[in-house]
Amino acid sequence: MAIERRPIVTAACCWVFGIYFAITMAFEDIVWSLVGLSLLLPLLDRLRWLNWRIGCLCLLVVLVSTSYYCWYDNRQHSDLPMLVDGVGGLHGERQKEEEAWSGTMEGTIASGVERDGDRVQFRLRVSSFVHNHNRIEPASEFVFVQVKLLEEVELQSAAKWKRGVNISLDGELKLPSDADNFGVFDYRSYLKHQHMYGVFHVKGAQSVQMNELAGRLDWQRWMGVVEQLRLHSASQFDALFPVEQSSYLQGLILGLRSDLDLELERSFSQLGLTHVLAISGLHVAVFVGGCLYVLRLFRLPKESALTAVICLVPLYVLFTGASPSILRAGFMSILVLIGLRQGWLRDGLHILSAVLLLMLLWNPYYAVDVSFQLSFAVTCGLIIGVPLFTKLLPTSWPLWLTSSLAVSIVAQAVSFPLTIYYFNQVSLLSLGVNLLLVPFISLVILPLGTIVLLSSYLYMPLAEGLSVLVRIGNEWTFALVHALAQWEGTSVIWPKLSAAWILGYYILLFVMLKLGVSLVRSNYPVQIGTVENEDFIPDTMPLAEFVVLQPISRRPIYVGLVCSVSLLSYLLYAGYHAGRPDETVVSFLNVGQGDSILVRTASGRNILIDGGGEVKFGKAKEAWKQRRDPYEVGEKRIVPLLKQRGVRHLDAVVVTHGDADHAGGLRAVLKHIPTDRLVMNGTWKSSSVVRELYSIALDRHISIIGWKTGTSWQVDQDTRIDVWHPSNSATVSNLQLMAEDEQNEFSLVLLLTLEEGTSKSTFLLTGDIGADEEMMLLMSEKEKEQRGIPYPERIDVLKVAHHGSRSSTIPEWVDRWKPKTSVISAGKNNLYGHPHPQVLRELERVSSAIFRTDLHGEVQYKSTKVGLKMRMKRDRIAQ
Repeated sequence: MAIERRPIVTAACCWVFGIYFAITMAFEDIVWSLVGLSLLLPLLDRLRWLNWRIGCLCLLVVLVSTSYYCWYDNRQHSDLPMLVDGVGGLHGERQKEEEAWSGTMEGTIASGVERDGDRVQFRLRVSSFVHNHNRIEPASEFVFVQVKLLEEVELQSAAKWKRGVNISLDGELKLPSDADNFGVFDYRSYLKHQHMYGVFHVKGAQSVQMNELAGRLDWQRWMGVVEQLRLHSASQFDALFPVEQSSYLQGLILGLRSDLDLELERSFSQLGLTHVLAISGLHVAVFVGGCLYVLRLFRLPKESALTAVICLVPLYVLFTGASPSILRAGFMSILVLIGLRQGWLRDGLHILSAVLLLMLLWNPYYAVDVSFQLSFAVTCGLIIGVPLFTKLLPTSWPLWLTSSLAVSIVAQAVSFPLTIYYFNQVSLLSLGVNLLLVPFISLVILPLGTIVLLSSYLYMPLAEGLSVLVRIGNEWTFALVHALAQWEGTSVIWPKLSAAWILGYYILLFVMLKLGVSLVRSNYPVQIGTVENEDFIPDTMPLAEFVVLQPISRRPIYVGLVCSVSLLSYLLYAGYHAGRPDETVVSFLNVGQGDSILVRTASGRNILIDGGGEVKFGKAKEAWKQRRDPYEVGEKRIVPLLKQRGVRHLDAVVVTHGDADHAGGLRAVLKHIPTDRLVMNGTWKSSSVVRELYSIALDRHISIIGWKTGTSWQVDQDTRIDVWHPSNSATVSNLQLMAEDEQNEFSLVLLLTLEEGTSKSTFLLTGDIGADEEMMLLMSEKEKEQRGIPYPERIDVLKVAHHGSRSSTIPEWVDRWKPKTSVISAGKNNLYGHPHPQVLRELERVSSAIFRTDLHGEVQYKSTKVGLKMRMKRDRIAQ
């Protein structure tokens, strides 16, 4: 049996399953599940599918793995008592997250120091924290430090902060924020898996003091020396290449990506080439191959050369950053080299599994690291899949072609489910671009760039001469990547799929490959005694040597292959359409201080109403403060959320008015998500946000439509939108836009009506209207009824106007609608004090259930035949 032949592989698989169970299930449920599986072992043993002893060992490994992960996870908590969860209740936990503890923190910088504009950040190993004259000295504690520089002169001070330096900082310690929308990135969990439990915010370089260093050199000091060597090498590239090419080579060769051109990085990512920029097995393989080649030129014996490279690999791993992917590649390379030297190298899967077990024993949190998962999955896929896939290709093709095709196609197929799980997007050009560029970059640019770097330390004129070749290659690469990335329609959006779907995909893919190889082999049904493993029959052979065999029936292979292809096709079809809801869902998204509402109907229609955005005050930032990748709510929050839910197309994007906290995030939405129409209120606000929004819509041939009172849109059979305000909007087609800098009073007010069977639900979406507009709408009720636009008796869900400002939600308005539930979209700790206590009292007076995005995160309603069902992100039961 395969399990008996590969015990380490089997143990590694069971260990991974155990960690998955520990992450997704309660420990008691895991135990009962294993007990249930153990009861099946006698049946499996009787069917001769699995020996019961081996089955018991597998279940034991799963149990040990689960227990080990739970034990490790329970031990990972902060030694700083203010960062320990434990305040009861939703509001208590939210209050704890918002609370900041001022004090002085001392520790050692434990990572590279990254600067982006006026922000400097790094990892700090804490030795002490003084809060309210209480000194806390944690045993082993890391926090994430963010320093905001106030003056340009502070750049000189920040340049002295290096890894291994001991510093004291005055600032505020906060608990990291958790996920505030369903299914999105959880910053708190991410930092926890990096063994960081708090964020320390510092204002100004004057709040950072460098301390005298101790006499001995510790690990962080040694790593600081390595970091300085990397930075010095980066400066060598800066002296030899233009800025864009220098930052590219720093990422490619040194693993430094903080200065990488943002557009170039996005283009590489869009085409599925990000793995080229991340130091991984490809780079380690080139490094090992290059070292062995050079040592052979010096006629070093094989054993000595292998020993030398074994010693060099750990240095290379440390020099390039020691990420999980390069740790995997480094450990595996060392084991392979030792195996070659000792002559016991047999099975690559055993080596890979041994490395996997060692790394997960050292740090089980590696299991949730994206680069770790991709690295091991692709490497395992290449070891198993390439030999199988190569046998499906014609034997007449040259070896270099079959090898390149096999590696590229298998790598793409294996990485596909993890790519869509984490990034929700794949490029149709990825396979071709990888076939063309990966060999060129790995076999030409990477070695040549490394030679240029080494030459720059020995003889700069030689490095300058060689750099010309690298420049030409980079220019060709950049031109091709940018050109292909601009092709529209080449990226396919996929929703986030389950682990069961991913497992099913891998099983069916493996079965297809095995059956395909069996079908190819069945073309040679006669096997000949002494050459039965050959692919040909000799022209002559003594009669006594012939062994006549019955021809192999290919019908079972055909049936199995058709079934596996059909199942895989159905799996892909079902996965592609998995994001579509069965019932209409209205989501009030948490976008900070702003509004954003996503409506997804059961018929597949998608409407986004507003997109949040950042309101900026004061003068434009100075050049030195400009960040390479500034936070933008549309790019960082809304677009990833839409992709994660499988929204590939928007029937309408509605901007209720032109203020930045409603329209700002829609610019990224129009750039990345195909949209039919942009709906607005018929007025014009002279601002960069509105100008850019309309410009994007025109460039992409998106219809711009003005809505006004009386406009109705029957979205589908069960969904209708009626416009209640404003009444004096102009039509865009006639270019009669009124210039209105004060947009609140012209906000679109929409009545969204959902019907599901005999159930009918109403949502009143009010934008940022004020008290005057609310009173005007109440006074015009009879007029609207005469025009065939009757008001509902009561509103099920009221989107409270203007984020709960005291200038809206007057008593008469609340008394008229008596909303069953009210949703307030407001930012955490916003400068305006939204929502106002008076608004909350008015809503409580009519017994309206109040939900706030700053407290509850995303608030989601689902229209069902028995009425509305509601859940919120920060509701323990809903999660």
